[in-house]
Amino acid sequence: MNIIDVIGGPKEAQRAQELLKKVRIVDDVTTGRIMELRLGGKIKDRSRLIFATGESMKSITVSANEGFVRAARMQGIECTVFLHEPRSLSEIKEGNATSIEQS
Repeated sequence: MNIIDVIGGPKEAQRAQELLKKVRIVDDVTTGRIMELRLGGKIKDRSRLIFATGESMKSITVSANEGFVRAARMQGIECTVFLHEPRSLSEIKEGNATSIEQS
C-alpha cells in the first residue's frame, strides 16, 4: 500500500482496495526446503519467506521474480510458481505523458 500511496493513481488505488478485501494475510513460514536455499545473488531472505510460505500452504506463488526461481532451480529446488511479466504502476504518470505519433 505504501507504493500505491506514492505512485499509484486513483483507479490503481481503488483496485488495490478491492483486492485487499479478498486477501487473507498469513504468518511467514520460516521452515521447509525453500528456507534451506543459500542466500546471495538473486536469493534474498524476503523472497525465501514468500515462496516458503506459499509452499507450506500448498499454493501457487504468483510472482515476477524470475531471478529467484532460476537461482533456486540452480540450487536444485523447483518452486511452484506462476511467473508473470513485471509491471509498474503507471496511471499517475499518464497525466504527464507525451503522445507518440504512430506512422
